[in-house]
Amino acid sequence: MLIVDRFEGEYAVCELSPDTFMHLSLAKIDGDVREGDVLSYHNGRFVADVKSTAQRSNAMREKTNRLFQKTRSRHPNK
Repeated sequence: MLIVDRFEGEYAVCELSPDTFMHLSLAKIDGDVREGDVLSYHNGRFVADVKSTAQRSNAMREKTNRLFQKTRSRHPNK
């Protein structure tokens, strides 16, 4: 999975794994992409994978909600 972490000039810095990043020329990306988008490769070009991005976003949101629920249960007065 290739995830856009940030933009630096004419490059998208993409996360390949938690400790591996690559610079991808914006010229190789079709369409609009944002930080956090999952990219897929089709016909020699990278494009935002809307479905995978939404799934990843939902999974992150659920994980964050579970974390805050645990925190609230440990500290109910806060």
